[in-house]
Amino acid sequence: MSKDDRKTKNLPAKIVSVIFAIILWFVAIGEQNPEIVRSYSDIPVRVQNESQLSRNNLSLVYDIEEPITIRLKGRSKDLNRIETDDIKGYIDLSDIDKPGEQKVDIEVEGLPLGVRLEKQPERMVVVDKITSKEVPVEAEIIGKEASGYLMQPYTLKPNNIRVTGPEVMVNKVVKGRVSLDVKDSKSTIEQSLPINLLDENGQAIESKFLSMYQDFAIVTVPIYPKKSVSIEAAISGKPASGYEVTDIEIQPKDIVVSGSEALLDDMKSISTELIDLEGAKTDIKRTVKLQKYEGMYLDPSQPSEVSIVIRIRPIEVEEDLSDVKIDVKNLGLNRLAELSTDSVDLVLKGDKPTIDAMKEDEIKVYVDLGRASRGEKKFPLNVNVPEGVEVLSIEPQEVTINIK
Repeated sequence: MSKDDRKTKNLPAKIVSVIFAIILWFVAIGEQNPEIVRSYSDIPVRVQNESQLSRNNLSLVYDIEEPITIRLKGRSKDLNRIETDDIKGYIDLSDIDKPGEQKVDIEVEGLPLGVRLEKQPERMVVVDKITSKEVPVEAEIIGKEASGYLMQPYTLKPNNIRVTGPEVMVNKVVKGRVSLDVKDSKSTIEQSLPINLLDENGQAIESKFLSMYQDFAIVTVPIYPKKSVSIEAAISGKPASGYEVTDIEIQPKDIVVSGSEALLDDMKSISTELIDLEGAKTDIKRTVKLQKYEGMYLDPSQPSEVSIVIRIRPIEVEEDLSDVKIDVKNLGLNRLAELSTDSVDLVLKGDKPTIDAMKEDEIKVYVDLGRASRGEKKFPLNVNVPEGVEVLSIEPQEVTINIK
């Protein structure tokens, strides 16, 4: 047998031997460097092409950049060489062009050669169209002003803001709020404070996908010293002729006001709105507001209106009448009466309208001689006057009469 024949005859055995050697080599290598699966946590995830969403008038609703845990498969030596800081995940949003929910693969980069993902990680992405609306802004005032001082209603700039973001989140926003602690303050506070967005239950809404055209609001809280001052009725006009104001009743009589120290030092009382008495003949009852003074504030716990009763009565006057003739009544037939005086002087009292309207024939001074016998006697004088008129004096009070 030739040498070439011998080589050809041993070739299959040699091939089998090589294959067997290779297998043994892989087995040996596998035993020394086996393929395993290992987990890696806190792998950062970043979003790519988020600007593409904005160009489509879309926005993410929730944050999708939370870290992930991945399971990698490879030889132990390869896995041991991995630096976790080199591994990063990213989500590509360039293919999203409509609102809704969809699962998107999280691509992982930084894996060394020979290492692969056991399973492709993915994340649910929620996208909504971008919208905006205006909501009011309010201030939450915490604490109280110092004793002896009065805090007035606050002002806010701005008092409303425009909120922009994914529609589902914007719809939840009902108002903005800033919070301020007055901390026993004795002077006006003005601060720029961050605006927090709230839902209908007053719960904070926090989302990096919501934006405001202004993140801060300036809140001003006036705080001034206070003191109690009396209330005075402001009156114009005069009652009708013969009438006068006898009393003014105000309820409440005093009220607490606040303002600058200079203003309060000069303020002893506060006036009501003007009350017109022109031509009045009866009591006037009004509920009126207090006059407003620039820089003066009322305690919110007290009324801004007061009740006033102005008592109006006729003026009482005295009237002197001289030489009022004395009449004789009930003088018997065939008799003659001689009076020691035929007139008297009177002093009458009554309200001026009645006295002014009184006529001469309404005043009667007389002596009643009924059942009187002949002779000279003293008789008391009687006086009749209109209702509402009082006789203060009569001179003389009696007259001597000689009846014949």
